Amino acid sequence: MPVIQSSKELYLTINVHPEQWEETIDGYEEPVYTFSLLSTNSPIADNALPIAHLVDTDYGGWHLDEIDFVPPCLFVSSHHKYEESLNRFLQNLTEVESKLYRLLQTETDEAFRIFWPFMQQILIDTDKNRDSMTPMMLLANIQKFVGAFTTACQLDRNLILTNANSFRNYALKPYNYQNVYPMIKEGLEFSLSINEKLDNAETKEPEMPQSATPIATPSIANEQLYQNCRSSNVFIPIINSVPEATVVYSTDGGASFEEAKLKGSQIGIRLRNNFNSLKEPEPDQTVNVKLKAILNGVVSDVNTFTLTFHKDYKVWIKI
Repeated sequence: MPVIQSSKELYLTINVHPEQWEETIDGYEEPVYTFSLLSTNSPIADNALPIAHLVDTDYGGWHLDEIDFVPPCLFVSSHHKYEESLNRFLQNLTEVESKLYRLLQTETDEAFRIFWPFMQQILIDTDKNRDSMTPMMLLANIQKFVGAFTTACQLDRNLILTNANSFRNYALKPYNYQNVYPMIKEGLEFSLSINEKLDNAETKEPEMPQSATPIATPSIANEQLYQNCRSSNVFIPIINSVPEATVVYSTDGGASFEEAKLKGSQIGIRLRNNFNSLKEPEPDQTVNVKLKAILNGVVSDVNTFTLTFHKDYKVWIKI
C-alpha cells in the first residue's frame, strides 16, 4: 500500500499483457499478469479489471470495501450480492403485479392498463432468464420498470410522483460497467418506493355529491409555480373565486386533503422543501399539489399543479 496517497479510495486492478508470455512450472506458457492501484476517478484500461475497492479510514487504515463493491461478473449467478438483488427485485415485481391486478378490478385510468402488461413482461423476462442473466441485463430491467412507472405517472391523474425527475434521470442513466452494482442498489430503492406508492393508489377517496351548478375550482397563478426559496418554508397563494367555500389541498396524490391556511388576508399553502442547511447549490425539487373547494357538502373539480422549488443558496437560511 502507498505510504503517501492523496486519494482515500483506490481500485486494485489485475492487468493482462497478451503480448508477453512466461513459462509455468509444468512447461506451458501463460500471459503476464500484473497488479495496479488506481484512483477511483482514473480511467481503467481495456486490458485491466478492478478486483477490489480499497478505502483508507482515519480509524483503521486501509481496508477492503466488502459492502458496496462487487467485482465485474459475467453473470448474476457469479456473485451472491447480485443474486440477492435479483431475488429482491423479483419479489417486489410480484407484489406490484398483484396490486395492479386488484386495481384493474376497479375503475382505473388507461395508464394503469398500459403499465400492467409491460410490467408483467419485465417480471417474466427477469424470472425466466435468471440462469443466463448478466448484471447489465438486470440493471436494464430495473431501469425499464422505473421508466414505465414514471411514464404512467405522467399519464394517470391518480399516480402523483413528487420526485419525478429523480425517477426519470435514473431510468435514462447511460451504460457504465464500473458502476453496475451501485446503480442496481439505487434502482431497487426506486422499485420499493413504487411498491409503496401503489398502496395509496389502491385507496380511493369516497366520492362526494356534485352540485348541479359546479363550484369554481381554486387555482395557483403561473408565476407562483416556480419558487426561488431562501428558506425551507414556502407559502403558495391560492386563487379562490368562491370566498365562502373551503379550499383544501393534497400533496400525496389525493390520499388525504387538508385545509389551506391564511397569511394575512391571503389564503394559501404552507409547505417545506427538503433542501439541506448548507449554503450550496442543490437540484430543484418538485411537488404535485391537488386543489379543490367544498361548499355545503358539494365538491368542485380537482385542479393539479406542479410546483418547482429552487434553492437560492447564496442567501439560504435553514428554518
